Amino acid sequence: MAVIALSIIALNYFTFQENPVPEKVEKNIFDPGSKKAYLLSMKGEKIDLSESFEVKKEDGTVISNKSEGVISFEKTKPVKKTIEQQTIYVPKSGEYELVLADGSKVFLNSESQLTFPSYFDGNTRRVELTGEAYFEVEKDGRPFIIQTPDLSIEVLGTSFNVNAYQANPYINTTLVEGSIRIHLPKKEESFLLKPEHNFRLDKLSDEISVQRVNTDIYTAWIKGEFMFRNQPLTEIFAQLERWYDFKIVYENSNIAKMRFSGSAEKVRPLNYLLNQIQAVTDIQYRSEGDKIILYK
Repeated sequence: MAVIALSIIALNYFTFQENPVPEKVEKNIFDPGSKKAYLLSMKGEKIDLSESFEVKKEDGTVISNKSEGVISFEKTKPVKKTIEQQTIYVPKSGEYELVLADGSKVFLNSESQLTFPSYFDGNTRRVELTGEAYFEVEKDGRPFIIQTPDLSIEVLGTSFNVNAYQANPYINTTLVEGSIRIHLPKKEESFLLKPEHNFRLDKLSDEISVQRVNTDIYTAWIKGEFMFRNQPLTEIFAQLERWYDFKIVYENSNIAKMRFSGSAEKVRPLNYLLNQIQAVTDIQYRSEGDKIILYK
């Protein structure tokens, strides 16, 4: 069966308030993240996915996480026709994989949430995402639609990445291969993106730009890597804060604007990357509680 791969970033559109996040567990801020997530059902159930389980729901869905770091949803004969909505939430310093009932795979990054039906019924397949995710979508003749904070993405056969964090002044959509159609409801416009191109929307000015880019930078995380290419430290530390679960403090605002190129495996401790930055710049760092302070 044909497979479509895609990657998405979006944040703070669908609120987490209806599904309270479990209490934070103390950790060393230099430690890397791990496989962890929570299953939040429409009935208010909350299951820690670090523990293995298997359950059959009334809508016929069999939910299990027999493989470490992977939860799957399998459709069987339902007791009731009503399809349940499910939510997977990945906290800071976590990541997790799930297999939807249609066979599509979703890799969720830190501080991300995906809401979806136990199985897809009807003419379309639709999911709601906050945070970052990488999708491998199974073709079955029905469109697969991802709803994010400021736009929706219609999958036409593709691999792509979307960066739509609410805190960012811009939205980036980067197409690796295939094709996607980006819908902007507020502007009543849609855009068909070419492979190896980036679509950027400035949320403050409403300016749109499209240019060719190195797509590896936007998909390195799914391969267990960080890859930075002449990026400002504000963008770099936005990623690092989620994976290592710490807060960054810049003693001088000019430090935040400095740019850095480098790479590292995500299993490395935080100070490995901090030492890389320190080695090629005049920036120093120190830790105070859950904070990393950058200074000159």
